[in-house]
Amino acid sequence: MNKNQIIGSLILVIGISSCKKDSVQYPITYTSDLITESSIKAYTKNGEISLPVTIKSIVNRYRSYFTNLEREEVTGKITATYLSKDSVELTINHVKEDKLRSVHEDAGVIYWEKQDTLMSGFTNIFSIEDLYKYHPYYYYEYYAPPGSGYTKYFKYKECQYIIRNGKKFNIPMVEFVWILQGYDKGFKYSGINNSFSKEGLSSLFVGDTILVQQYSIEMK
Repeated sequence: MNKNQIIGSLILVIGISSCKKDSVQYPITYTSDLITESSIKAYTKNGEISLPVTIKSIVNRYRSYFTNLEREEVTGKITATYLSKDSVELTINHVKEDKLRSVHEDAGVIYWEKQDTLMSGFTNIFSIEDLYKYHPYYYYEYYAPPGSGYTKYFKYKECQYIIRNGKKFNIPMVEFVWILQGYDKGFKYSGINNSFSKEGLSSLFVGDTILVQQYSIEMK
């Protein structure tokens, strides 16, 4: 073997070793570990309530509606096992899902998407979903026929929304308390895997108040 052949062989061996070193080995498992710090803010149709005295009064009045995160235990409750780059197996509260989920990533958001397609309808009246920042990866809407009671229908696949945090994952969570003008009781919406979007406030009814608690479940 001449000198050129020896050098060529060495380059080939180094290249193969490098590929093996850089390749991802599956399965890879991530498990829920802890809850990040949270805060509660108050909003009306015109934006965030900034007066400290008003915020403190409203939050203290409705704090019991929110999950007490200091007592919430999430360690090991959610397990995500990547079987490949494009498929993940979820176990939630120690119950494994029957079907694998597809994995998509777009604009910094990871979507763990269910296989089944669902359909729902909506109107132009405000709903709490108007305040969601993230929406399904697969989403198709069309006008509803007259007399259906809806403005539009939409088809979608449910997703778990994930934000990459270095080598870890964060599951964004949000809770709402919707307080209608003239009512003392608030309407509670909790355990929502999403983030809050201020853009939806424009659809809120005049005089109503929305309390928002945001936090993340960290997976590693």
